Amino acid sequence: ICELMFSYRARSASPPADLSLHAFEAAGRDALRARYENISSPMERPSQELRRLMPSQRGNEEQQAKALAEDRKAIEERFKSLDAKLAEQAQLVTVVQQQQNHIIKLINIQDKLAEQDRQLRMFFEYQQNFLATLQSPMSTQATVFHELHANQTRMLQALSSVNMPMPRDMPDFSMSYAIPAALGELPQPAARRPAVPAELDPATKYTNMPELLGGMKPFPYFNADEDAKRLRKAIKGLGTDNRAVISIIGNRTCAQRQQIAQAYKTNYQRDLLGDLKDDTSGNFRALLIGLMQEPAVFDAHQLHGAVKGLGTNDACLIDVLCTRTNAEIKAIKEAYKKEFSRELEGDVRGDTSGDYQNLLCAVLRCTRDESKTVDLAKAKEDAASLYNAGEGKVGTATQVFITIMTQRNYAQLRAICDAYEKLEDYDLEKSIARETSFNFRKALVTIVSIARSPPHCFAERLHTAMYGVGTNSATVTRILVSRAEVDLKDIAVEYKRQYKSALHMKIR
Repeated sequence: ICELMFSYRARSASPPADLSLHAFEAAGRDALRARYENISSPMERPSQELRRLMPSQRGNEEQQAKALAEDRKAIEERFKSLDAKLAEQAQLVTVVQQQQNHIIKLINIQDKLAEQDRQLRMFFEYQQNFLATLQSPMSTQATVFHELHANQTRMLQALSSVNMPMPRDMPDFSMSYAIPAALGELPQPAARRPAVPAELDPATKYTNMPELLGGMKPFPYFNADEDAKRLRKAIKGLGTDNRAVISIIGNRTCAQRQQIAQAYKTNYQRDLLGDLKDDTSGNFRALLIGLMQEPAVFDAHQLHGAVKGLGTNDACLIDVLCTRTNAEIKAIKEAYKKEFSRELEGDVRGDTSGDYQNLLCAVLRCTRDESKTVDLAKAKEDAASLYNAGEGKVGTATQVFITIMTQRNYAQLRAICDAYEKLEDYDLEKSIARETSFNFRKALVTIVSIARSPPHCFAERLHTAMYGVGTNSATVTRILVSRAEVDLKDIAVEYKRQYKSALHMKIR
């Protein structure tokens, strides 16, 4: 209606006079219906087409939903089959690991049997030697019973190695027994005393040190090619058989390990040390690297790590330089120059200073007397010189300490320590602690401790490294590797005596 009115207004025309309101409304409705028909008629055909397509579209959706359900079911079944296969593979891996563990146990048993066989062979060899001694016309009563006691001790060790109990009725030949009459009268034993009795020669107190037990011995049934084969099998592939690596490298001497490395390179054209570095990590890797290196090379790498970069590992410098012999220090200097194309003394000078630097450089000059000669009069003079250079004056004449500590042999230093204790109410170590400080004091005390007893010194070092929260693994590794073939057994005995605990249990 409005549009109709507006159309008349737009034409500036008025509706006819005879047009009534009813007719006007009817005309408006007709106009609207015509407009609606004009608008809806073009849309009728798409609507019909849409209504025609809706059933087919609904069918397509149902088919797609059915196909999706089938795909989902197939995927679920595939996942179930994969889970079953993974479970089977896990079982196979478990079985393989169990077989590997059994093989490792068999290898360990084989090594143990080989060691037991060696012990038994040694026992029978000693027994034959003893029988030969009994048959010798030069045998004496003391010799017979000394050999009986020694033979009995070896037999007990052999029985212990094969886990056999000691016979209950075994006599104790360490006691004094009468010679059986069947042996007849034997001549008196020859005197085995030194030319000068110990009670008449006080110097023997410092020269006659207890016999050391030593360290690792060569493996008796050593085969470099077989060990290289076992190591290659333990290293190659995914993962590393650490137990096999330990059973081989941990039971061979340094010389035998070098032969294994050479056989490994010859047979497989690979570097054993490089493979061990790639397949291990952490403290275990550091220990294996140390064991595979020669002693001088190992010490050279330890010293290079102590001085390179910012800061200095003074504990490492003291542990290595203040505890080695002249020959060992010379070998270390050569290895350092070969490995790093640098002079060890120059690097030590660059990272140290003062009296501490002078002491380490004096050690590196290898001027220590390594004889076992002891001059008690000279020891008293040196003790007095140390007193006058420290406690007997204001300040400290450190050069006197450096000269005596780096030039006297260890037996003479033990005599100096005893002579010093007679001058003062306390020992030389306490006097050094009162008169010196920091790393210079630690280095001097280490030299005195090594002179008194190397096993005691290193047992104390190990206890300090493992005491309290955390462990200084670098120090433990350094001591175990460097003393493995020197006096590690004595260190373990000394550790047990001092701290009432087995060293291997403390390391665990």
